[in-house]
Amino acid sequence: MIEDIKESAELFRLGQHTRANELFIRIIDGIQDFQKQQVIPVPGLLGLLSKILGAQQRGDNSHIADLLEYELLPLLEPHLKNDET
Repeated sequence: MIEDIKESAELFRLGQHTRANELFIRIIDGIQDFQKQQVIPVPGLLGLLSKILGAQQRGDNSHIADLLEYELLPLLEPHLKNDET
């Protein structure tokens, strides 16, 4: 999921919205699976997802990219590193 987040952010910045959104859907699915495995929810995750969805509703793709790369990735990376090595 880490690579999907990075790639999706880059694609949003490049204007390749179709592929970026395909990856974004995969990321959301991955987050849902990840959340099911967590005993304690990741603090701030739901609020951040709301911000991302708000940016998506406004069509603000550069903000989506920033939120993915600079907020979601650092939030999830410590929890996902062990799963993806």
